[in-house]
Amino acid sequence: MRRLEKNMAIVKKAIKAVTETGPNYIVHIQALASINFKSDYARRYAHTISPQDLACLKEYGKLLEFGNGSGAILAGVFFFLPAYLNLDTQQKIDLYFSALEHAACGETAEFAAKYPFPENWVYPGDMAGYLKTLAPQRDAICSLSSIYRRNFEAYMAGAWPKEEPVIAEAAARVNGYFSARDTIAQWENLTGETFLYPAYRIVLSSALENGPNADSLGYERNLFYSGTELNYLVHLISHEVGTHLLMTNASMPIEKSGDFSSGDVYAAQECLSKFYNSMIIKENPVYDMSKFHDKQYLPVFKRIYSRNPAIKPAELLRLGLRKFLKNKGGITCWI
Repeated sequence: MRRLEKNMAIVKKAIKAVTETGPNYIVHIQALASINFKSDYARRYAHTISPQDLACLKEYGKLLEFGNGSGAILAGVFFFLPAYLNLDTQQKIDLYFSALEHAACGETAEFAAKYPFPENWVYPGDMAGYLKTLAPQRDAICSLSSIYRRNFEAYMAGAWPKEEPVIAEAAARVNGYFSARDTIAQWENLTGETFLYPAYRIVLSSALENGPNADSLGYERNLFYSGTELNYLVHLISHEVGTHLLMTNASMPIEKSGDFSSGDVYAAQECLSKFYNSMIIKENPVYDMSKFHDKQYLPVFKRIYSRNPAIKPAELLRLGLRKFLKNKGGITCWI
C-alpha cells in the first residue's frame, strides 16, 4: 500500500531559475554591439571584443533584432536557438556555428539533423526548409558565425567569472520565492490547461540589462534579466507561465483561424495572461503592458469572466478580442 501511495503522489511542476553559460554568452555578444538595447554592460566588457568584430556586428545588427513577439530574419539561429541549446563550451560553439555556415552555403542536412527546432513551439517544423529561406543572408551568416566562434574564449576569461556569481545570487532569490509556491499547478487549475513539461527553466542573464525581458527560448525555457527587481521579476515569470499555457490551445488556434491578425491575437493573449495572473498572485501585477492596451483589455476580460467563471480561455480570448476591436474600430485605430 505504501508503495502504491508513493507511486500515486503528485509531483510538483517546478519553476527553476538557472545559471547557464551558453545563453549568457549569446546575450553578451548582442549587448556589446548594442543590438536591441544599450547598456552599461557593453561599456564594462568592450575590451573582450576586437573593433573589427564589433563593427561587423553593428553592420548586421538589424538582422538580429527582436522584441514584442517578432524578430528579424537571423534572430532565430543567432539568438533563440543557440540560447535554448546552452552552447556552453568552445566545442559546442564551434560545432553549431560551423554547421550554420555550411547550411548558409546550401548544405542544410547536417544542421537540420543536429539542431531541430524545439518541441511545442512556434517555429516551423521543417528546419531544412527554414534554412533555405536564409540563403540570401549567406555572407552575413558566415561573418557572424566566425565572430561567435572566436569570441567565446575571451568571454570565458574576461566576463563570465565576474557575472556568474551575480546571476547565481539572483537565481537563488527567485528559487526561494517559487519553492514556497505551486505556481504552475495554480495556473493549470485556473485555466484548465496543462503545462507540457515537468519543469519551467528560467534562464537568467546579467547581459540583458535594458533589453527585452521574458524572451521565450522554447516552451519550457525563458530568458530574463537577472538584475530585475525581485517582485517585478516573479510577477513576470508567473505571467509567462500563463502565456505558454494559453498559446497551445487558445491563441494558436485563434491565430490559425484567420479571424484576427497575429498582432491582435498576441496583444490579447498578453493581456489575458495578465488578467489571470492577478488571480494567481492575488494582487495587481506590477509590470506594465500598456503597449498591448491592458487598461482597455482587462476590464473587457473581467466583465466577460464575471458573467461566466467557467468560460474556457480560448473563448474568453476570442470574445475579448471581438469586443476590444469593436470598441476601437480595429488595430489601425489603436493609439
